[in-house]
Amino acid sequence: MASKFHLASGGILDFNSTAVTLTHLSDDGGIILNGSKKLYFDDSSNKDQYIGSNGSGHTLIAAPASGGEIDLTAAAIDLNGTVDCSSTLDVNGATTLTGLLSAGAATLSSTLGVSGITTLSGTHSDVSSDTKIVVIDPVSVTTANSSNVSLVSSLYVDEPNITLGTASVLGTATSLYVNGAPTEGIVNYAAYIKGDTIISGGSMTVTGWGIIFLWTNISYIWDC
Repeated sequence: MASKFHLASGGILDFNSTAVTLTHLSDDGGIILNGSKKLYFDDSSNKDQYIGSNGSGHTLIAAPASGGEIDLTAAAIDLNGTVDCSSTLDVNGATTLTGLLSAGAATLSSTLGVSGITTLSGTHSDVSSDTKIVVIDPVSVTTANSSNVSLVSSLYVDEPNITLGTASVLGTATSLYVNGAPTEGIVNYAAYIKGDTIISGGSMTVTGWGIIFLWTNISYIWDC
């Protein structure tokens, strides 16, 4: 028969005169580690992999600051609450955000890299005021003294990196594609630019029938 260590309900396992204790919670059958003590893993030399309490309501899961990794492997991982990422966030694969997506002022101090297909979908009901699905709020940009900055942009779209396979044919390639305009408004647009000067660095082609409204002057820049 295998040996076992038995403590009665509510029993306490005491290490070093209550410096560290494991207490059985008789009301729910759990075990609690006292105070801000930690449960360590791997070895006792570095003490850089552990789970513990970092204060009331703050659970701490730690891995080595240099080269460490916390690996969560499951068919689905459910995070309920605000996610605060203070370093590089890499998302590899398809990313689907469902529901109302909103964000206030953002401070970007690192890199956000998304590799794969990103889909935004959801439903916003009972709309009674102006509704903006995806908003890029003004981000404060301060240039360095005596610097020469060629471009500042709230949204920058680069060309897709396309490699054509053998004997393949690509009909249309574009960096930005608007599939269609809404039809429910009094006036409907596929794209609406409420701003000042619009500059096209290349040729511009307009196909189909429609009306172009011009509320400002047009300047032509000829590159001969």
